[in-house]
Amino acid sequence: MATFAGTFTELEKFIGPRLRNIVQTSIAPQYKKKIGKCESCNTEKNLEAAHLHFCERKVIMKRAYVDYAIDDKIVNMDLEVFEQKFKDLHYPLEKTFKILCKKCHKEYDNKYSTNRQKSIKNDKLLSCHI
Repeated sequence: MATFAGTFTELEKFIGPRLRNIVQTSIAPQYKKKIGKCESCNTEKNLEAAHLHFCERKVIMKRAYVDYAIDDKIVNMDLEVFEQKFKDLHYPLEKTFKILCKKCHKEYDNKYSTNRQKSIKNDKLLSCHI
């Protein structure tokens, strides 16, 4: 059993890249295939799964993390259990992702980038379903 003890910043640094890969390789592809087109412009090319604003991977990661937080800073957790909770928090997929082409994804992110960063910094989940 692999365990982690550290701050959220350390968790993000060391475990965050693995969680990003999990989203890109095992969670998002099934939803992209199901939707099959950009939800903004209807193209079927260069599709990406865009986390809905205020429900980004980092927000979901933090939501999974808080269940293990001690004094809101240090955690000691089983990484397999944490990873499964992170995966589970992505469902239902339609409340976590929008399927967008690369161009629309960039426009979507740019439109809300300032508000997103403020919300993440202030630990607000806002419209996220979790």
